Amino acid sequence: MLISISDLIKKTIAIYQKHFSLIVKYLLLALIPGFSGAFLTHYILRWVNEVGSYDSAIIYVGVPLIVIFYTILIIFSLWFNFALIKAIHQFYLGETPKTIKEILLDTKHIIYNGFITSIMSGLYSGWPLIIVVCLTIARLHYSDYLPETAGLVLNILLPVAGLYAILHLAYWAIKLCFSMFITILENKDWKQALSESKSLVNGRWSVIAARIVVPVFVIYFILMLIDITLATIGSTTGDVGNAIMTVVDLFVNYLAVPVSLIVGVVLFEEAKKTPNTINIETPPTV
Repeated sequence: MLISISDLIKKTIAIYQKHFSLIVKYLLLALIPGFSGAFLTHYILRWVNEVGSYDSAIIYVGVPLIVIFYTILIIFSLWFNFALIKAIHQFYLGETPKTIKEILLDTKHIIYNGFITSIMSGLYSGWPLIIVVCLTIARLHYSDYLPETAGLVLNILLPVAGLYAILHLAYWAIKLCFSMFITILENKDWKQALSESKSLVNGRWSVIAARIVVPVFVIYFILMLIDITLATIGSTTGDVGNAIMTVVDLFVNYLAVPVSLIVGVVLFEEAKKTPNTINIETPPTV
């Protein structure tokens, strides 16, 4: 029988508490790409304001360098995130935690596969929503050029298509929820990852969904209460107090980031312990 929701929450809390100091180190590491990106954005805007957006240096030197730099930041951000998932997996298994350097070295070879898996699972889940958004933008942009009847038809069809797209996204997001963990923890390519995730969820979609949604809801409900409390304190302590409470609130919310990853890793391993008898499917071409 699959792990209960209460036991899933208890295991998540236990792992976080036991390895809190090491998890915080990974969180601090993950801040590097974010702060670097913010620093770069600040100076890009200053540069553009000083020389103008059509300056040749911006177009022929700045843009290529910006693309390269942001690409590097994205790669490092993915790398650090995958390393944290690897570390959480070790915590769950009860293994002696490796150093951050060792985990990063163990993870560097899956950056590409992890990136592709995240893209393909996102496309697989979200392609109807992408189409609906594009059609809606086109509908708004070209509304003056459409016959009145066509506009009325689109006004009816687009909301219906949007509802289907949201349902499709919710359904397949759960079906493919283990794909990233399969790639990172088992070094599988995206096709294998999507296929095996579907196999693990087949026949128990609602059971898996409940074990994802309820813990996340609990987490964000607690965070909402903390947000309200800190905002109330800040509003009664002046500008300085409000600024301090805002920083504390951001810090608390950032500390909650690994919780969903821990839930995912634990649920993935527990789902493997009670596998379905349904054969693994081969996902259709996206």
